[in-house]
Amino acid sequence: MFDEDGAFLGCRGSGRDITTQVIANKALRDSEERHRRFAADVAHELRTPLAVLRSNLDNLENRQTANSLRHDVDAMTRLVEQILAVARLEVLEVRPDDRADVHRIYTCVAEHLPPLAVKEDRSIEVTGDPGAIMLRANGDALEQAIRDLVENAIRYSDPGTTVSIDVATDGTARIKDRGKGIPRHTRDSIFQRFHRADQGGGGAGLGLAIAKRTVEAHQGSIEIDDNDGGGAVFTMRFPPDPVLSANQ
Repeated sequence: MFDEDGAFLGCRGSGRDITTQVIANKALRDSEERHRRFAADVAHELRTPLAVLRSNLDNLENRQTANSLRHDVDAMTRLVEQILAVARLEVLEVRPDDRADVHRIYTCVAEHLPPLAVKEDRSIEVTGDPGAIMLRANGDALEQAIRDLVENAIRYSDPGTTVSIDVATDGTARIKDRGKGIPRHTRDSIFQRFHRADQGGGGAGLGLAIAKRTVEAHQGSIEIDDNDGGGAVFTMRFPPDPVLSANQ
């Protein structure tokens, strides 16, 4: 408070008891943590029986039935892995000393997905800079995100086409498919959890949401553009590593 001449007289204020709000916020956080742990525990518990079930299918005499069941088991296993990834995202932290060679991650993803690509009558290639590209990154989380993006590209590419992972020297990657493309008005919604562009195409609609959240945790971004000649391009960009930049 001030007098007519502008001289300071003192302070006047009011207080409000926010104990109830604090308690409610803590209860909400505790509830979210319990649900996260529950999802992670359920996913962990399902991994072993699914692995055993898939192994037992190899001994089934009716190969047609075995192959059909194996497809369902693979889909369930993928869903379990995505549930675990969502649970880990809630506590994902990229530490200052975390480093990963993103070119190696792109290459590893391309090396592990050919069975899926062959099954869908697609192929995968990695183009661009062949050398190591070190960035501040949580390697395991980033590999999961890249895998989700590439699997999405495989799923929505046309049969007989190639999914390309084009890598630049700064770690930027462009994942290109040859499918129907993605309309501009849906390019934001496809990153929402449980959103599926093709309701009959299988999947839980978690992959792209996981990828976007993971890239953003690395202070990066994902953009969608049209691919020349048809299809879509998902571009991942990451900020330069401040430590490596200072040493160059």
